[in-house]
Amino acid sequence: MDRYGKGSTLPLYGTGSSSGQTGPSKPSIVSNLGLSQHLQISGYMVLASCLFWVFMIYFGFRGAQYGLLYMSLDDADLDEIGCCANFGGTLQDNRNFIEKYPKGDTVPYLMRLGPETFSGGFKGTEAPGVLQDIPPIVTAVASADFYHVQSLIRQWKEEIKPHIPEAKFIIYDIGLFESEINLIAQHCNCDVRTFRPDSYPNHVADISNFAYRPIIIQTIIEEYGSVLWLNPNMLITRHSDLNQLKYRGERDFFLWPSPHVVNTVGFTNPRMFTFLTESRCCYTESEMVDISTMAFYRTNTLWMDIMKPWLTCALNAECIAPPKSTYSACFETRAPKTTGCHRFDQSILSILMERMFQFTSKSEKYVVPRLSRAQDEYLEYFPEQPWTYTEMFFVSAVPLTCVGGLIYMFVRRRQVVKSRFRKR
Repeated sequence: MDRYGKGSTLPLYGTGSSSGQTGPSKPSIVSNLGLSQHLQISGYMVLASCLFWVFMIYFGFRGAQYGLLYMSLDDADLDEIGCCANFGGTLQDNRNFIEKYPKGDTVPYLMRLGPETFSGGFKGTEAPGVLQDIPPIVTAVASADFYHVQSLIRQWKEEIKPHIPEAKFIIYDIGLFESEINLIAQHCNCDVRTFRPDSYPNHVADISNFAYRPIIIQTIIEEYGSVLWLNPNMLITRHSDLNQLKYRGERDFFLWPSPHVVNTVGFTNPRMFTFLTESRCCYTESEMVDISTMAFYRTNTLWMDIMKPWLTCALNAECIAPPKSTYSACFETRAPKTTGCHRFDQSILSILMERMFQFTSKSEKYVVPRLSRAQDEYLEYFPEQPWTYTEMFFVSAVPLTCVGGLIYMFVRRRQVVKSRFRKR
């Protein structure tokens, strides 16, 4: 006769009877499910499960993001016959085309930034063919660039300033902590300024779209007549190379191609071309210019052909940063077709250089040997340093980990005490 009654089954792990209990007993539901009553889920298993689902959710989200991005890519316009009929011609033809770019609400800002009146005339004093001093060196630094700029500051103090005493170095704060600003001002021996985005459209305050760069460059051009822009992670190869920038001759700028081939169409949001009324297929062979090192001189050509349209785009959010623009997290292997990436101010500058001067095909006409290089690693040049994000994370994580460990030990101890009490 079945000791558990009709229809019952033998448990896989024990009967579920407590110690000291006599007589037959019906197995618990846990036992009938084939689970042991002694099975306990540890804290490590809970943590591993949480991490597993966090990774699953993250990769699921990223997969959906890439999938939607891929479905949005459309290169049909690149294959249209005769789509590039409006490209080429004389310098004046291209200038007339650029002047038709939409300006939006940027005219008041352009009047304040540039050497132009409402009548459209150039009122600036052009830079001479031979400058007395090298252009002022200018960079913009956020907190993420704080350790990179220290190498540039070291080079400025130890290599450039001793050999070129008249040189000027200007650092713009675009998102530094107060302690970082104080350290730079204390050790740089240079001009430290704060960029004020509240004087411009709201999107300029978002440094991820790089709208600040042409604004700062034009500000310095108007103040000094020329400018040498360096990204914070760049260094001058030799300080003597800076002297070549005194002799501009008839040049309006010194620009270089990107060190690694970056296709303009592949890394520009198609909506930027649409805003500019440009045909993308005109730029399939175009390569982007390098924006890490640039020299500009105040001339009528520079203002009309480069700075004015560059600023016009930077001051229009629909142009500089169309919806869903992203600097990374895209299909870079699709280049020279659309990758989904966008290079913001670098994209519009590359379009302008190709439209006006066919910079890619005529680079030998404009490009001179490079005078800068990227840093191999950052240098902690200041005697004192603020805490890094990693250090702040560990300092905040240690007490939280200790508190979490104590809570876990307390809960486990209570569980053990309750288990012993039930056995008694």
